Amino acid sequence: MKELHIYIDRLKSGQTEKISESISSDFLEIDEQDLFFDKIFQIEAEAYLANDHLIIQFTLNISAFIPCSVCNAMTENILNLDNTCFSIALSEIKGAVFDFTDEIRSTILNLVPSFSECNQGNCPDRSVLKKYLKPPVKDGPNKTKDVYFPFAGDNFFIEL
Repeated sequence: MKELHIYIDRLKSGQTEKISESISSDFLEIDEQDLFFDKIFQIEAEAYLANDHLIIQFTLNISAFIPCSVCNAMTENILNLDNTCFSIALSEIKGAVFDFTDEIRSTILNLVPSFSECNQGNCPDRSVLKKYLKPPVKDGPNKTKDVYFPFAGDNFFIEL
């Protein structure tokens, strides 16, 4: 596996380190029959220092395969991370090299959905379960469709 290392001493003079790697998903160390990932995925990252913090911004795309909640067929779920940012205090980094593999691993695993359904939510076997499900509720006055959720987008900031 290619290492995801940031060399802190190279960033001291205001430099930015760019990383563009194709990485094997083996580093995720997942040995589950109901969860597996693409063999290779691409990561684009940029690291720089901001006062006493190391900032790492990255973008990655990986596919996670989990069983359909209705028919148990393996379903592809594309996990896209655009402009995700980590902030690590320099005082927490031992030595001059920071390996952010664990941060990438935990971020990917946190994005895997708990449930998925094949055919973009239209599993052909859903009709078998229809008699056990409640009919969908029509839009009523207590629905949240007009509520603003400021932190619900794809971009989020994680401080470690």
